[in-house]
Amino acid sequence: MKRLLLATLLGISTLATQAFEDKDSPNGANINSQFLEYNGVFDLVTSDGDGGPNVAGFAPNSTVNQATASFSLQANGNFVMTFDIYLDTLKLISGATLQNGLVNPNPLTEVITPGGGGNEAAILLALQDGISNYKVIRTDDNPGTLNVISLDLVVDAENVRPLDPNAVATPDAGSSFALAGIGFAAIASLRRKLSR
Repeated sequence: MKRLLLATLLGISTLATQAFEDKDSPNGANINSQFLEYNGVFDLVTSDGDGGPNVAGFAPNSTVNQATASFSLQANGNFVMTFDIYLDTLKLISGATLQNGLVNPNPLTEVITPGGGGNEAAILLALQDGISNYKVIRTDDNPGTLNVISLDLVVDAENVRPLDPNAVATPDAGSSFALAGIGFAAIASLRRKLSR
């Protein structure tokens, strides 16, 4: 029984967490008035070639432990500009720029955790497919344009395997070790019962 427990613990401890990132740099995307929006896609599964750093290869339906979203926007007009940011249909954060300046703080960063408030648990669940539509909606009615400089999403996921269309899904080394330990314990138990 001690061997079974040891095998299980070793198997669990070898589960690795990997980080995946998609940074979009639309540079020049302007939102010119209230309720207009800028839309895009964070794709952690495949590299989208948008020029930003990408760490792709996320396997859909992996467990997402946490995510960090960062946004850089700038007001081009002599006013403070405000906005809301959504991931899929879930509101993530509201923010504001300085007058004729960048979002404050820059970049505006939100760490999304299971115990976080608002929609954070639902957002982590939605991120499990590795692809998330985002939108920035301007909420002020001041003159001028809100420039979207960059948007970045980093997702920490557990037990992720790179996608390979020819690969056969197999348990990772930790899971195999734990399953082997359980199997050996079951055989030993069966052998004891049969030897009586």
